[in-house]
Amino acid sequence: MSEAYIEGKKVIEPDARFEHMMAITLDPRTSYKKGIIRCITSRSGNLAIKGNTDRSVLHKISGSSLENFKIGEKLKIKNEKKWVDQLTGSDGDFLGLEDPDIWIDETGLMHIYFTIPVKKGEHKYNISLGHAMGKDLDSLEMMEPALIG
Repeated sequence: MSEAYIEGKKVIEPDARFEHMMAITLDPRTSYKKGIIRCITSRSGNLAIKGNTDRSVLHKISGSSLENFKIGEKLKIKNEKKWVDQLTGSDGDFLGLEDPDIWIDETGLMHIYFTIPVKKGEHKYNISLGHAMGKDLDSLEMMEPALIG
């Protein structure tokens, strides 16, 4: 029987801060040498069993080629706390921004879309689609979510 998954070459340099990393998105205006990655800060439970909870943070990445990236500083987004607090409310547990995607519009403005998971009970989650925009990764401002879960 053949393996269902064969691990390929890793393109992210190991970083002692994070055991798990996923969901890379790259800025095409930088020849795909800068972007964002989702880093898991903590994991509870087993991925194969319902009830597992990952906590995440988005970090900037940079590299000299598509085969070698380093994790940089946490992605700073103006007004992030304002929108996250509104979505979380008094009874929610914000798990961190996840699954980023970069889109550059026809004017050259950068738009970042990402999921915003909020745990609302033992097995209940509200997932919203967040949106931030700016001229680059260093000038992002979070806007009203595109979709609210």
